[in-house]
Amino acid sequence: MERIRRGEASREAFMEGIRGFVKDVVGQIKASAPAAAARPPSGPVVGDCPRCGSPLHLREWEGRHYVKCAATRDPECRVAYETGADGKPADLCRLCQGPLRTTKAGSKVCVLCGAWASDQPEGLPEPGLCPGCGQPMRIIRSTTRGQFFRRCAPCGTVEPLKLP
Repeated sequence: MERIRRGEASREAFMEGIRGFVKDVVGQIKASAPAAAARPPSGPVVGDCPRCGSPLHLREWEGRHYVKCAATRDPECRVAYETGADGKPADLCRLCQGPLRTTKAGSKVCVLCGAWASDQPEGLPEPGLCPGCGQPMRIIRSTTRGQFFRRCAPCGTVEPLKLP
């Protein structure tokens, strides 16, 4: 600091030295810290995670049932949503039939497509089954405002959807 005051060193060089020192210390702490342990799975498996494919475990808390991803395939996966005692989702998205999770604020958002339940139009028909392969279809919002279409992921069938 005294060298900066006398004009023998620049403030930028001093700050760069501090940044390098902090970076080294943080690197040493991270290197010596124990590795994070994987979350132990608990509860019966009721299906696969719609986001990463890991097992979904049925859990109970304060008399309410929910499922939580074991995150064995993707450690960053945090999928969890309310269910009945049988493990079936309590609420389904009107667009893609995926499970809805409740946010801390009480709003609902789809785990699969990310659509907010409040943004989904009323009166959407059920997605139904694909006429080509018999698999469930999803309702997808078009880039054109107010238009939707049905899409089958396994075979790629796309149908325009007429809203009443």
